[in-house]
Amino acid sequence: MQKSEQVDAAAAFAEPDVGSPPTRIEVAILKLLESDNYLSFVELDRIEGFSGGHFCLEPRPNVVIWCNMTEAGIDAVNTLKRERKIRMAPTSLLTYLADGRALNLPIATSIRTYKKLHWLPTTICRP
Repeated sequence: MQKSEQVDAAAAFAEPDVGSPPTRIEVAILKLLESDNYLSFVELDRIEGFSGGHFCLEPRPNVVIWCNMTEAGIDAVNTLKRERKIRMAPTSLLTYLADGRALNLPIATSIRTYKKLHWLPTTICRP
């Protein structure tokens, strides 16, 4: 796996910009959630501008939720989470296998510090 730059997941808890209009990616995520109760990051990768970057969403060191995201993709997820328009929930590996893709990493069983890189399969859900 290619080494990715880390993005501070704590940024998800920063105060939102008051009055900022939603980005195109944020609107697309919310539109997809209108028809589904949850979305995997495989589904989010289909949004133009969401993936193709060198960033990983990492809630803790050595725990990744998804990789190869753009900064705009990470910002959209963090903003929607911070504004409580979405929530994130752990899911089964089977969710990702059904969507046709998974990360080639050991599965994290909890959000804690691991010695080696682990993947925490996660979905985006309605609040």
